Amino acid sequence: MKYLLSQKKILIIAISVAMLLSLGRLIKSNFDSSWFIVAGSDYVDPAKTPLPIIVQPGQGYDGQFFYRYALNPYDFNNTRYGIKVDHPPYRVQRIAYPFLAWLLSCCGNPHLVPWAMLFLNIAAFTGIFFYTNKFIAFVNGAIKQGLFPLFLCGIYMSLSRDLSEVVELFFFTGSIYYLF
Repeated sequence: MKYLLSQKKILIIAISVAMLLSLGRLIKSNFDSSWFIVAGSDYVDPAKTPLPIIVQPGQGYDGQFFYRYALNPYDFNNTRYGIKVDHPPYRVQRIAYPFLAWLLSCCGNPHLVPWAMLFLNIAAFTGIFFYTNKFIAFVNGAIKQGLFPLFLCGIYMSLSRDLSEVVELFFFTGSIYYLF
């Protein structure tokens, strides 16, 4: 029996991988989507955040700054919503991910922002496969090459945290496809 991959099957694989990785992390956190933020006590005061989020001792990770800007991407103050931004000019350069999360969360609804950030990464991961497969079809490549994004090791870390790399790669693959 010959097993054939199709673009639809590859997209189903992509969605399944993203959902399984995210679901595993959600189960570990008792379905608290703020776990993906990876907020650290050096930059986040949990008593001042709009809603309780998980804050770990230490510096945390980039997601805490994306979370802060997803609450209001038009507010560039160093400290707001209980989060102190370490390097505002650098963080604002990566505003697309928090801005899209802000839009998706009904303009920064604190209840929806962590879920919007998670959903965006899952959708972007699927979109990476979509554009990769469209490009491979365009150049008459083998359909199994559409699984290539599964071998981008860093993408899995980005799915397990609120990071902008998945959305950045989505825009990059889309740009490459439309360039050609």
